[in-house]
Amino acid sequence: MSGWSVVAAGMGINLAFGVLYAWSVFAKTLTESVAAGGLGLSKFEGSLPYMTAIAMFSLMMIPAGKLQDRFGPRFVTAVGGILTGLGLISASFFPTLPGLIVSFGIFAGAGIGLGYASTTPAAVKWFSPEKKGMITGLVVGGFGLAPLYIAPLTNYLIHEYTIFGAF
Repeated sequence: MSGWSVVAAGMGINLAFGVLYAWSVFAKTLTESVAAGGLGLSKFEGSLPYMTAIAMFSLMMIPAGKLQDRFGPRFVTAVGGILTGLGLISASFFPTLPGLIVSFGIFAGAGIGLGYASTTPAAVKWFSPEKKGMITGLVVGGFGLAPLYIAPLTNYLIHEYTIFGAF
């Protein structure tokens, strides 16, 4: 395996973990009336799962570094992916505000934090100090680019399968 394949994998993984940015599309629908397919949440209530996810994302990056050192980035990223997937899937089965806070907020948020924190260190280890800034930018750039495809995809899924089918 070459360093560039690790960079490409890190970018791709972060493109997937950028699902965090889909919340604005979900929140718009959740604040619509029940008759329109939403839950009729207030804007504040609609932001609670996202706020929880951001908190979990941030908190999980702390142990993610230690876990990566002990078990390796593949394992920690895989656990992050599993937690994120479970969070999104479980959100479709618990269409309530508390259910979304636990599923998207806690599970998906924790998974995104674990995965995000594991991609960059794995990539920069392959390169000289002069390239570490560029490599870091490329890997985390995947997370930043995610809304380019996630927002339209989320809109499509909501219109085709309803909001809870889209999760």
